[in-house]
Amino acid sequence: MIYRITATLAIVALFAACERLTDFEDHDDGLPPGVPQGVRVEYASDGEALISWKKNVEIDFARYVVYRAAFDVSNFREVARTTNTYYYDDSLAYWNDYYYRVAAMDDEGRISEPSETVVVKPENNRSPLTPLFPEAYGRNWEGKVSIYLEWFSRSESDVARHDVYRGTESDFPLDSTTFVGSATASWFEDSANVELSQTYYYRIVAVDRDGLTSDPTPVVSDKALPAPEPIFPPDRSAVEFFESFAFTSVGEPAGYRVAIYETPYGEPVWKDAFKSDATTDTVRARLGGAYLAYHSNYYWRVSSFTKSPERPNGVSSFRQFTVVESY
Repeated sequence: MIYRITATLAIVALFAACERLTDFEDHDDGLPPGVPQGVRVEYASDGEALISWKKNVEIDFARYVVYRAAFDVSNFREVARTTNTYYYDDSLAYWNDYYYRVAAMDDEGRISEPSETVVVKPENNRSPLTPLFPEAYGRNWEGKVSIYLEWFSRSESDVARHDVYRGTESDFPLDSTTFVGSATASWFEDSANVELSQTYYYRIVAVDRDGLTSDPTPVVSDKALPAPEPIFPPDRSAVEFFESFAFTSVGEPAGYRVAIYETPYGEPVWKDAFKSDATTDTVRARLGGAYLAYHSNYYWRVSSFTKSPERPNGVSSFRQFTVVESY
C-alpha cells in the first residue's frame, strides 16, 4: 500500500511539473520584446559589412529583424530575420553609406522599437585573394578542340570576374597579348585557335568591381591530343573472339583508355587504361577479364589522356562489333 501511494504521488507530481512547464513555455506578457542593445559595426570593407548586438533574454523572444537603408535614414527596409546576434551583408557598393538597425520580435509577432542606428561605408581596401587549385585539361571531343580550366574561387562577394592569360611558354607575360578571356564562374573553356598536341600554359587573376587584381595563380598547362583512330575490330563487324584491340597512336607518348559499352549512351562494361611510348606504331590493348556474349552488339571507343583516364584529351568515335562463334 505504501509503495502504491508513493507511485501515485510521483505520477501526480510529474503531471503537475508538465503543466507548469507548459504554462512556462506558453507565457505571453502581452508586450513586445526589449529593444536590442549594443548594436555595433564589427567589420566594413570591400563591399561587405558585419554588425552585432547583445542577446535578448525575454522568455517569449523569437527572432531579430534587421533593417537597412542606403544613402540616408529615410528609406529603411527589412533585409533579414535571424536568431543570431549578428548580421553579415555583402555585395555592397564601395562608396555608399549604409545604415542598419535591429528590432526584436516575440512569439506573437510583436516587434520592439528599433535599436540605435549604425552606419558603414564598405570601401575597397584590399585586392582580391588569388584563386586556389587551378587545373587545365586539354579536350578534343566530337570535333571541338579546347583547353578546359577550373579553379576554386575564394568567398569574396566583390570579385567581379576572373581574367585568363595563356602562353606557349611557362614564363609568358600577363598582358593584353596573352589575355584570352574572362569568366564570372570558376571555370573557363579556351577554344581560341587551340592546336592539337601544342602545350598551353595558363594563369588566372581575380578582379574586383573596382578593378583591383589578385596575384596570379601558379602556371597550369595541358594540351589537346589527337583522337586515336580505332582499327580493330572495325565498325559494324562480326568477329570471332579476339585477344586485343588495335588503334593508331596519337604521335607522342600518352595514356590510353579502351572501353566497351552495351549502348553508346551507357556506362562501360569493360575498360582498361595504360601508358604507351608509341609514336608511329599501332597500339594494342589486351582484352583481359571481359565477358562478351555471342551475337550481342557491343560498342567500343578509345581515348587519349595526359593526366587521368577520367579526363580524356582526345576521344574517338564509337565502333560497333559483334562476337560470333568460330567454326
